[in-house]
Parts: sequence; C-alpha cells; structure tokens
Amino acid sequence: MIRLDDHFPLYTEYSPLVPVYCITPSQKPTIHRFYDTSPISPSGRYFAATEFPFENQPPKPGDSASVVVIDLNDGHEVYRSLTAAWDTQLGAQVQWGTTDSELFFNRMNSANWIPYGVKIDISNGQELVLEQTVYMVAPDGQSVLSPCLRRIAHIQPGYGVIVPDLDALTNRGAPNDDGIYIADTTTGHSKLLLSIDDIVAAQPDTFSKLDLSAGGLYVFHVKWNPQSTRIMFVMRWVGDNKQRKSYLLTCTASGEDIHTAINAETWQGGHHPNWCPDGEHIIMNLVERTATGRLTSSKKLLEKITRKISQKLGIDFRYNSNDEAMRFYSFRYDGTNQNILCKPHFGSGHPTLSPDSKYILTDSYPRERVAYMDGSVPLRWINLETNKMQEIVRINSTPSTKGPKDSLRIDPHPAWVNGKSAIVFNGSDNGSRRVYIALLRDLTRD
Repeated sequence: MIRLDDHFPLYTEYSPLVPVYCITPSQKPTIHRFYDTSPISPSGRYFAATEFPFENQPPKPGDSASVVVIDLNDGHEVYRSLTAAWDTQLGAQVQWGTTDSELFFNRMNSANWIPYGVKIDISNGQELVLEQTVYMVAPDGQSVLSPCLRRIAHIQPGYGVIVPDLDALTNRGAPNDDGIYIADTTTGHSKLLLSIDDIVAAQPDTFSKLDLSAGGLYVFHVKWNPQSTRIMFVMRWVGDNKQRKSYLLTCTASGEDIHTAINAETWQGGHHPNWCPDGEHIIMNLVERTATGRLTSSKKLLEKITRKISQKLGIDFRYNSNDEAMRFYSFRYDGTNQNILCKPHFGSGHPTLSPDSKYILTDSYPRERVAYMDGSVPLRWINLETNKMQEIVRINSTPSTKGPKDSLRIDPHPAWVNGKSAIVFNGSDNGSRRVYIALLRDLTRD
C-alpha cells in the first residue's frame, strides 16, 4: 500500500475530517484536470497533472506548460513533456486510459496553430497522434470525445487552447463543420460525430426561439457516461447582443437518439451537469424558484451587495433568500424524472455521486452561499439516505490574480479516485495552485 505520509506533507488547515496530503508541494503551480476524470492512474500508483509556467497572467499563444506524472510510491517525477495546447482551468486535458501506460493530453502544431491529442506510453515514451483533440476519454478507453477547443474561448475562457486570431473561428448560426468530434484511440482516426447543424435539426423545438442569423452556437463540455454508451454535451448560444443561453443534450455513443435534457429556460442560473453512476441519470445544480416578481429581484440585488461587502471585509453578514435557491437536481438523460436531492442542503460547485450512488460530493464557488468569506470553500459529503452533511475539507481557493473574466480562478474540482476511497482536488497555497488528495476510508463506514 502506498504511504503518502512518507513523501508528501499533511494538510491540516481548518482541521479536515480525513487525512489530506498535498501531492504537488513544489513551488510550481499545478492543477489536475476536472471533476469527472481521475488524475490517479488505474492502479493507484501515478498522479498526472498540468504544471503552469506562471499564474499571474493568462497564457498567450505559444506559451508552454508541462504535463507531469509523479510516482506516488516515492514522490519522484517519472514523466514530463512540454505542450502549448492548454489553458487555465483544465490544463492540457491530462487524463488516463484504462492502464497505467495510457496517458492522454493535447499538443499544438505551432506551424498552423491546430491542436491535437496524443496517447503516450509513459514507460517508453511511445506516442500515438490523434487526428483531433482530447476532452474526455471513454471509460472503456476505446475512444475520445472533444468539441473544438480553439473555439471554446468564445463562450468561456480557460477550458480550451490558446490560439491567435480567435475572431476567425467565430461560429454563425448552426454550422455544419463544427460540433462533437470522436477519435479511435487505437488508430487515432477521427470524425465529426454530430455537427451543430445536425443537433439543431434533431431538436427543432429546443432552438426554435433563437434567431440563428443573430449569433452562433458552440459545443462546450462533452462527457461520456460510465458505461461508454451515452454522451452528454452542453450547447451554448452567443448572440450578437451578448445574450448567452445554455442547453444540455444527450445522445448515444454513435450520435443517435438525441434528447434535450435541460433547455435554456430551465438551465438559467444552473451549472455543472455530470453523469450518475447508472449511466442513465444526471446530477446538476439547478435553481428552485418558489417566488417571482419585483420583490425577488430586490432580494437578489441585496444578496449580491451583501456578499460583495462580506467578501471585502472578511466578515459574513450576507443576506440569503430562498426565492431562487440552488439545489441538487437529478433527472433522466431525456429530461424526465426530475427530482431534488437532499432538499435540506443547497447546491454548489461541481457535484457528483459516489460510485455506489449513496453520497453527493461537491465543492463551492466563492460566490455561493455555502462558501466562507475568507476565500476558502468547503468540500461537502452528503449522505443521500440520511441527509447528513459533513464538511470533510475546507480549502483556500483564492488565486494571486483573478485574471480577465475570472479566468485565473482556482476551482477545487473534486474527483473520485478508484471507487470512493479517496478524492483529489485543487487548492490555493498562498495564492499558488496545488493539488491535494483526501483519504475517505473512515467516511465510507457511516
């Protein structure tokens, strides 16, 4: 068994309920990818991440980060490679395949600024080039999904890659040459699984209120279910009037049986859908609206003002209304069977269900009502049977510099590791990015 305390410092701030170790204790800013993939290899031996060259400014085209792999047995680095295909929130999309010898991430062709994915055997450095980028590797390891990572900056900075002349990559309406891409991880060959035009044509009612001549649709997050049989994907509309709308849709692995799970009206105010372990349902933060009107608008303004003052002073005297409260919702992939989970607790951050579907794990944004006013946020563990909530870790998430559009923020992105024995998450150490692992063995006995 790996002894983390032999090589990594124990994290003790705010008295966590479980053992927590910093697995990137050096001075280099480092993040793991996202909350829907584990940065720990299938055997549990290796940790993979993106190491930034700096963290006080957004990257420019051609700036290189490092993909690093650390052996948790002894804390030594076993692999390192530079890449210019990265950004501040998900790094170079570093993630594992089905074995410790399959590491995926993105590189950049500096001659034409076209990014592409690679599959690396870290034991010998052998590299398979993919014809498209990596966003999420299928759990069965056979294929890779991706939106156009060059275009993501139009809808939200931090999640794609940095290229020059972004204006030339602006979508109009529902293009037929952009959408969801899929690549075979054995051959590297890829194809456009679904174009945005295909998606709109399959769900005309969902997009009927959009004037397609007055803006453009983009694909954002694309996610495999745990069985590698279905895909969820976020579509985002950017209007010429700066209006933005988000939609959640699903389809089969072959791009068929397209459904709208959450339309733009239902999504409003919500965020971060993720597959449940059964591969049929989705968990997501959505707003429960129990009142509307002028009084609700005034309450929302008061919430915003008191939050900003509280954050500035570091003293919590926020006003919170339940007229529009964030909740954990679950629903089927076609949008049916919508339910609120754990009504006593408010939604936040990046929620997932434990592999046995008994617990919710989530973090928080500093702006959300469960966050603290000193720049720290809780990682909450909620028992779905008893509604008992435990704050297992409290971690600072304040960056040294927020950056334009908050693109340099530090999201914990808590991710499950090999069942529910541990989680890995990001945090801030005096403003610098660090990655931590929390061992949950004692919590799983409640």
